[in-house]
Amino acid sequence: MNKLFIIILFLFGCDYRVGNRIKLINLGIRSNIETSLVFQYLDSAEEIKEKYGLPKKYQFLKDDSDIKYYSDQIKLVYFSETPQEVYKIELNGYTMLLDVFNSTIDSSWFLMKREKLNDADYDRIERRIDSFYRDIIRLAKKNEVDDTNIFSWNAAKPYHLHLMRPNEKIK
Repeated sequence: MNKLFIIILFLFGCDYRVGNRIKLINLGIRSNIETSLVFQYLDSAEEIKEKYGLPKKYQFLKDDSDIKYYSDQIKLVYFSETPQEVYKIELNGYTMLLDVFNSTIDSSWFLMKREKLNDADYDRIERRIDSFYRDIIRLAKKNEVDDTNIFSWNAAKPYHLHLMRPNEKIK
């Protein structure tokens, strides 16, 4: 039976890797910024693409099957400051940090395990996502986008962001 499975995988050229569809970091990003605005600006705003777009040396990360098949829901965000990192972010009703690529920890692929990150890493990730979101808000306001299109609920509230930590309960 195992031989038949291997032969079928080989014949059909299945893009299979152990853990390929398992998302192990999966941290919620709670914010009142409109998530569709984040993706729109990441895809089309030159200023955002220049600062957070994936450089050539990390293009291999686009080979991830999640990104290939769900490019309308999953984006890569690059941070050039040391340590250089790439975050895989999903917008599917709720914004999630799916995976982190950090070449100082593992230069071959996404980390995929929360245990590889410590509290300082989580603090840095939250600061970077916050900075990324603030750049989008600043650019949207510069483009005279109304607050009701920038913020997803109660635009009178100030902007806020919170990265859910492992084992943190949603309130």
